[in-house]
Amino acid sequence: MPGSNPGAPANAPGATAAPAANAPAPDSTPTPSSPPTNDLPTTRPSTSVAPPDPEVVAATAVLDDAVAKVKSALMSNPDYAAALAAKKAARDEAAALHDGEDSHAGDIVAIAHRGLEAGQKATAIEREAMAKDPAVTAARARLDAAIVAARNSAK
Repeated sequence: MPGSNPGAPANAPGATAAPAANAPAPDSTPTPSSPPTNDLPTTRPSTSVAPPDPEVVAATAVLDDAVAKVKSALMSNPDYAAALAAKKAARDEAAALHDGEDSHAGDIVAIAHRGLEAGQKATAIEREAMAKDPAVTAARARLDAAIVAARNSAK
């Protein structure tokens, strides 16, 4: 018998164990399938999720609008535009190398690192511009106050 070694100890690799003399024979009787039961609840349990606070929703929209205006204005900043272009170029170059047959992980990592650095530069420029913009600052303060008020009213 392939894979068996009759002269090997019972616990050796490749040894086959014979069934014990007094072991019961395996049950080969087919079991009837049980009929399907529908023990699942017919309705979902009620979850009480409070609707969003209208002031939080409004303040979030105002902040999103202020941030979008700052980012749009940043496109005329040559450093910001260059950082975004470098990030996109690195992402495209890494994707092309990754899809190529002669790609090396070290090359892809170096390009990805360049893209990460460019993205970090763009983010730093965004953060600085957001911090200086009075509309963003006021919108953040409004949102913070709305969140605090919503938490306090929920208690």
